[in-house]
Amino acid sequence: MPDVPPACPGPVARRGVVALKIDVASRDGLRAGVPRLLELLALFGTRASFFLAFGPEDPERSGWRSRLAGAFRPGRPVALDHADLVRRIVDEGHEVGVRTRVHELDEAAIREQLELAFAAYERVLGVAPRAAAAPAWHATAASLKAQDGLGLRYASDMCDAQPHRPVLDGYASSTLQIPSNRPCLLEVLPHPPERPGHWVDALLGADEALRVLPMRAEIEGLAYHEFLHLLLVRLRTSGLRTVTLADVAEPLLALDPGRACTEAERATVARVAM
Repeated sequence: MPDVPPACPGPVARRGVVALKIDVASRDGLRAGVPRLLELLALFGTRASFFLAFGPEDPERSGWRSRLAGAFRPGRPVALDHADLVRRIVDEGHEVGVRTRVHELDEAAIREQLELAFAAYERVLGVAPRAAAAPAWHATAASLKAQDGLGLRYASDMCDAQPHRPVLDGYASSTLQIPSNRPCLLEVLPHPPERPGHWVDALLGADEALRVLPMRAEIEGLAYHEFLHLLLVRLRTSGLRTVTLADVAEPLLALDPGRACTEAERATVARVAM
């Protein structure tokens, strides 16, 4: 792996901040992908927001070994079985939140599943979680209602928007949402690269104050590990600063924790977070 280049100002410089949002849905993703991600992030001095499954692993995201083992012992936990690794993520300066997969349930069932996941989080880390994120940008009025009663600082369940407090099916949520507003790698892979770094350009897009890049430990931590290295090199050489989603949330919540974010407030996110 090549050495990390220094930050270089000049014509390639970009504006704004970038938040790396890493979804960890499976045991393979946690035990194999996360250590590689941590090594690479440490090399670049980059912090990220990890959202871990504190319940059973997602069968759609587990490898064949995990699926085979799961046939004999279904519902195997992810984070609880690798508590030392979860604590290592925090010890290395990253944010850890709860990955939620409850959008198909009713409000009572969603609350029950969230409370179980939150209890598991507290068992591992000794504190209550302050953030949650749903895979594939799934959110419903029922999931928003359940989250609102759990004391979260923010959630990241949506896409293609700037930070806001959403209204779904007539329900106005009180929890700040920080959506993913850039595509994930799987969305740009079908397009053949026109040149080296083409996929990176597609993910970063045009200049904006905040870019939230969704990633998967099972993708960027495993088969496409080298792509993440290329992305981090581009961030360094472009002068873009990386932040956690908590860094983005705090200045917005400090302005007025109970009020929807205005356009002017969203425009200050990058400056305050830096």
